[in-house]
Amino acid sequence: MAGTIVHVEHDQFRRELLATEDAPLVDYAASNPFSTLANAENLSGQAISEFFIQAVSTSEIMPGCCISPMMRGCDDPNDDSPKLQHAAIFRGPRRDRPCRFDQVVPISFYCHHPRADPFDPTQLRSGGETMNDYQTDIYDELSSSVELLFTAQHRVFLFMILVMGRRFRILRWDRAGVISTPSVDYFEQPTIACDYLYHLCRLGDDSLGFDPTATRLRPDDVDFLRINVAALPDAKDVDHSERDLSGGDVREPFTFAYIRSLFRTSLDCDWPRHRLVVQDGGQKHDYLVGKPTFHASGTMGRGTRGYVAYECSSRRFVWLKDAWRASYKITDREGDILAKLNAAKVTNVPTLICHGDVNNQTTITADWWERQSSLLSLIHASRAGSSRLSSDTSSDPVSLSGRKRKRADDAVVDTLTMQADGSMPHAIPETTGPLRQHTHYRVVVAEVCLPLKIFQYGRQLVSIVLDCVRGMSFSHASWLPLH
Repeated sequence: MAGTIVHVEHDQFRRELLATEDAPLVDYAASNPFSTLANAENLSGQAISEFFIQAVSTSEIMPGCCISPMMRGCDDPNDDSPKLQHAAIFRGPRRDRPCRFDQVVPISFYCHHPRADPFDPTQLRSGGETMNDYQTDIYDELSSSVELLFTAQHRVFLFMILVMGRRFRILRWDRAGVISTPSVDYFEQPTIACDYLYHLCRLGDDSLGFDPTATRLRPDDVDFLRINVAALPDAKDVDHSERDLSGGDVREPFTFAYIRSLFRTSLDCDWPRHRLVVQDGGQKHDYLVGKPTFHASGTMGRGTRGYVAYECSSRRFVWLKDAWRASYKITDREGDILAKLNAAKVTNVPTLICHGDVNNQTTITADWWERQSSLLSLIHASRAGSSRLSSDTSSDPVSLSGRKRKRADDAVVDTLTMQADGSMPHAIPETTGPLRQHTHYRVVVAEVCLPLKIFQYGRQLVSIVLDCVRGMSFSHASWLPLH
């Protein structure tokens, strides 16, 4: 977990990741909105959140937005695990009971605890590579919140605010890792915290990580009604149970009853519905989805989600797979392989409808890891050179080496800044660090299958496995370059 975290200084983080240069209208160095939190180190997470929300709500830090609380955590008094007091930034005025899926930037509050911050490299064990149990618990809780929003809101990335006692930091999560600012004392340095809050509220949806190819559907949208109608039971749907069929029992085209039932189940009353776009070459395909029927756990990696989707053009149900594929693999995409298999008329494989990378969306944390790693290497090299120079001179070793080291470090920082201010280079073919770059990808197939685990008896399971083996054997026997 610790190896997936990249640390970036405040100025660089705001300049490159918040993408807005306008300044707040108020100088918070003179008027501290967090004056009531001087004793925050001795307060509970709930108390900190209440004072923090009150401080922000009575100021002009967040024009057009608000912070509203959302309680989470176990109520067992004997449970001493970290309790997460959750809140979030929302658009518009404050609401008493906001929908958790409307949040723009989640905020997590914890009480002060020594060695509890999972993003503080000075508090990690084994040279900054492992976390203690308390840090792991907090990291897992934060990851769960991020995972929920990645899945429900269709996020490319996500900003999060972490408040621990009197410390404040910003986190940027994507499917490759986390980029973190340094922790700052918001009571002693209120301008930094207020500046972040102000700029987060000035960002548009794209800059906040919302996927522009996923349109949130509201109850008054036509597509919202189309979903409800498509989910209604239909007497013409075909039962999938095994039986002998006569000639006129099933006529094309048809819909299995279990497919419509799965789609109806995905329309959880609390879960947001979306219209997703799949761009396949020059053609655009639209699909209506609810809650995923399947999703892989965890915030890092492929993050695969599977939907029973309603295809707007054909008015049929299909299977839509949404994932973050590894960008570095020199292999065909899943849809490319299916297209070749279908063209070769290989049996027992899914029928491809469309597929494509989503809007050039890629993770950036691996690139930032490489940049920061290169910076640290250059700084260490410059310091080593300065040490050798100071040992060979008759001048004052302390003052001379200090001046040399500062000039060398500044030169390295200036070089990185010039690279960052210009066009960012493309990701290298294969990273040498612990993180991997991922590309957002969607593939749609015609078949909506049942889970393998619901087979009814042994012979049926063997038959299913045999179909898979035949499909694989035909694939490898053909000319297709499968990987």
